[in-house]
Amino acid sequence: MEESRLVVRQFDGKSTETDGIRVFPLVIGHWSLGLGTWDLVILSPKTQRSVANKVDIPYSHRSSMDTEIVYYIVAALLLLLNCVSWIATLFTLPGNWVIVLLTTLFAIFIPTGEGQGISWWGVGAVIVLAIIGEIVELLAGAAGAAKQGASRRAMVLAVIGAMIGSLIGAIFCSAIPVIGTIIGAVGGACGGSFGGAYLGELWKGRERKERLNISSAAMLGRLLGTMGKLMVGAVMVAVAAIDSFV
Repeated sequence: MEESRLVVRQFDGKSTETDGIRVFPLVIGHWSLGLGTWDLVILSPKTQRSVANKVDIPYSHRSSMDTEIVYYIVAALLLLLNCVSWIATLFTLPGNWVIVLLTTLFAIFIPTGEGQGISWWGVGAVIVLAIIGEIVELLAGAAGAAKQGASRRAMVLAVIGAMIGSLIGAIFCSAIPVIGTIIGAVGGACGGSFGGAYLGELWKGRERKERLNISSAAMLGRLLGTMGKLMVGAVMVAVAAIDSFV
């Protein structure tokens, strides 16, 4: 096994080498830790313990530093996954409830400490917000179409059409990164909702004017419902991020 020497640098510009320290294959990262007047490059758990002993630095201090770094990496991963889940709402997927699931798992498996972890108050707030988002989407999406006398089959087909339309719209507009995908998904969902409701009422045998009125109401309801749910989802992502990082 090839050996390597770990350099301990002082801030005065001089450098010395600690001999006889083997670097093992299990490398957990290259971090520079300012401890007192020393700047150590950490390569493996055994190496860290050996170097800490040589320069009289408590190993527990290094361990707490490693734990903090790992925590913020996991917290950043939670934020990333929550953002992806929020975007999934554009495709009429239950993104807000995925945020609830991820936040709850984080609260269960990541211990809380000073400035770390997600409190159960935070989890409760995210759950309440997810319920509000569903109510907003339901009221906005169904109220308009139902007021126009939409049939059940038209409402079901409007939902299916919105899912298919959002996917197609996002694909066609993906040439413009991020913004194009979002606009395409929202526009496709609205168009799909219109088409689904129209087909549902055509299937039922409604007159053309009735079909257009119901389809237009379904499209407007889908737009308002999606925007409302996205706004609630953004607040959920913010609540989880603030609770985990602050």
